Amino acid sequence: MVKFKKIFAVSIAVFALILCGLFQSVSISYAASEQVISGGDGTYTVPVNLDLKMGADNFTNPVTVEKFGGKYYMTFGFSSSIGYLNLNLDGKEVGKTSEKKDGWTYYTYTLSENNLKSKLSFSAYINAMSREMSFTATLNLSSSEKTSETVRDLGERPAEFVPVISTKAAAEYSLKVGTVFQIPEATANLGDDDCPVTTSAYYGDEAVDVSGEKLVLGKVGTYKLVYKAINSQYKTSSGNDSFSEYVVTIRSAAGENDIVKFRDANNVLPEKAGIVAGKLAVGSEIYEKAASAMKKNADNFEVYSAEFLSEDGEVITLSGKVELLFRADDYFDRTKAEVYYMDDNGSLTKLSASGYGRYVVTATDKTGTFIVCIPGVAFHMPMWGYALILVGAVVILAGVVVTIIVVVKRKKRMMNS
Repeated sequence: MVKFKKIFAVSIAVFALILCGLFQSVSISYAASEQVISGGDGTYTVPVNLDLKMGADNFTNPVTVEKFGGKYYMTFGFSSSIGYLNLNLDGKEVGKTSEKKDGWTYYTYTLSENNLKSKLSFSAYINAMSREMSFTATLNLSSSEKTSETVRDLGERPAEFVPVISTKAAAEYSLKVGTVFQIPEATANLGDDDCPVTTSAYYGDEAVDVSGEKLVLGKVGTYKLVYKAINSQYKTSSGNDSFSEYVVTIRSAAGENDIVKFRDANNVLPEKAGIVAGKLAVGSEIYEKAASAMKKNADNFEVYSAEFLSEDGEVITLSGKVELLFRADDYFDRTKAEVYYMDDNGSLTKLSASGYGRYVVTATDKTGTFIVCIPGVAFHMPMWGYALILVGAVVILAGVVVTIIVVVKRKKRMMNS
């Protein structure tokens, strides 16, 4: 009986350790001799503790920290499995630069000493799951190592905090040459502060007139529409006001828009009306709102914007239904696709849907944001589910141990009798 108690106690202890290992949150204490803090300017490698239950191999560890000019610049990389990565502190977006190498994206964030020491709260978009997750990262500064006395020459580095631009403009449009493009409105904020937004446009290196919030696509080729927001409270490494930019690519072609087409069988639109439509990029405000709205509907979806303009560039309000044809990715099964309209509050309305070659077709009297999806959400085990599995495993193991001991004891009794 004593042996049984020992075996049972050991079994419980082992599984308790496993359980604690899965759910514990490691806190880092900082020594007084933190090298990256007390050391001089230069480049350091710093181990980082990620509170991720899975997927940690999609992020770089250790990270690189460059120190100069009283600021710290932390480079944190992520694999192509991650759609975007955001870092927000106290409700403000942290400034960063970006570079790509060997299928990985590397963000270099601007941080103060206090924020370098704090828990960093990230949000990341998981491509395979079509959903966002949040996690924190804590730098183990006491284990940092200096690798160079110099830092990279990246030119002007962003301020620690930058404005966030909000607009319904898609990241990319394909429009017919001669279209008068009505520039979508944009606002910006940095924390609780509103920031002014300016717009400019370019055809190659040539500046293009955007007066009256309109852009005339007079040539075949690629136009760039640039939104820029400025905040004077924070400064870049060169001492300039903090800023951020949102760039929209507009391809002007001789043919029609091939991202979103339309058919007006009911003659709802005036003569020579055109469509301004595009696909929204992962990470944009509207896309994130759509991702939140689609959590219970689909893991695989794409987000589009669509509205109609008159010949002189004025926005048209539909008085009846027209057909919209969305060019979805090749892996979408057109026979199973669904279409939703999303209003400004993030509420969804399911629309009709049918396949037409490369396109998914719907009929609507709305303009704005549309979502094309393949319905279905993968099951993701909650953490309490894993806890129940472990507890069940402990009970089963205990039962097996008890059974073995009982059988062994019976055999001994039979042999001794």
